[in-house]
Amino acid sequence: MNAADLSVLFSDSGVSATADGTTANGNLDQPSDVLIGGEVLSTDYEFTCKADDFGGLVYGDSMVVDSVSYTVRATRLIDDGELVQISLQKTS
Repeated sequence: MNAADLSVLFSDSGVSATADGTTANGNLDQPSDVLIGGEVLSTDYEFTCKADDFGGLVYGDSMVVDSVSYTVRATRLIDDGELVQISLQKTS
């Protein structure tokens, strides 16, 4: 799949994000985990997008997704390396 084809993945359902002067679309997910014997519910934030857009972000970088400020916790290339999944933490 080429970069033009990947843009189609995020054109209709994605949200806008900006980091390091780049603005592009991707998907924001909020997976939840139940921790400590079912007593604590933890919500993470993960942004999936084209690696060409935001694959160079590292821990501590700032990112605005759908008008909300986040700090990058980690980046992971997924599938064939054309997509990246960015773990985020809301900035207070």
